[in-house]
Amino acid sequence: MIVVDDGSTDETPDIVRRYSDPRLRYVRVNSTPAGWSPKNWACWVGAGKASGDVLAFLDADTWFLKPDALRALACAAKKYGVASMAPRFGCLTRRCRAVETVLTTFSHAFLGFDKVADPGHSLAWFYGCCWAAERGLYDRFGGHSAVRAEIVEDKAIAKLLKRGGVISAVLKGFDHVETLWYGKVSDTVSTIGRVLHTYGSEVSKALASSLAIAIAYLSPLLEVAVSLFAGPTSLVIAAVSYVAQAVAHSVGAGLNGYWRGYALTSPLFGTALSAGLVKAVLYSREGVRWKGRHLHLTS
Repeated sequence: MIVVDDGSTDETPDIVRRYSDPRLRYVRVNSTPAGWSPKNWACWVGAGKASGDVLAFLDADTWFLKPDALRALACAAKKYGVASMAPRFGCLTRRCRAVETVLTTFSHAFLGFDKVADPGHSLAWFYGCCWAAERGLYDRFGGHSAVRAEIVEDKAIAKLLKRGGVISAVLKGFDHVETLWYGKVSDTVSTIGRVLHTYGSEVSKALASSLAIAIAYLSPLLEVAVSLFAGPTSLVIAAVSYVAQAVAHSVGAGLNGYWRGYALTSPLFGTALSAGLVKAVLYSREGVRWKGRHLHLTS
């Protein structure tokens, strides 16, 4: 295990020193070279220190839930070349669970891995918080060095590999790995904006998508407002629309192990997706400020 400390100001060094296992190595990164995004440089440094024939990357806010999770991930990487685990999203607040219920449902419905696995479809991505690559393949495609300036490096790597004929495998890891999500809705909006910053560069398209998503999620409330003028029929339509939306989003709640009642809040918290697209437009113009750093964008 190689712990790459990317200039942290917390107790990371002290925590690592408490372990005396020689298999644990600590690497400090104090600066990022020009042309590199911070995370890509940290991962590249870690990969350079590793000697195994499979490289597994785990974010600091992500952890395994079962003892055999890493073995399963490594075996999948040996089989497919690159593999990732779809995580359960852990939340410390009810607001976080409500937002993540929406995000999980939306991503699986519209950015599903059936498209990722289709060689004829351009969609390519995996979960960068927990993934592994066969060392030979990692070296051949250039690893993190090949996407050094990218902010969303996992998507960039997946696209690079798919263009080369390698499709990243994504395992059902909901019971094997968990990653911590954000307690504040504003942090979620910023994350969506960061992930979709290239999409945000197409301003008219991004804003049109933002409006469409907002209307779709708020449709039950809009139909209630219409009923004040159009009569009770609109109330029936609003009720049917709301129930259908809640049932659909109960899937996202279930995948994360939440109470399925969080799906009832989807009309309200679905607007975080809409706001995230607006944020993506702003980021595409101004650059991203993330965790105290100003990140320069790539196309």
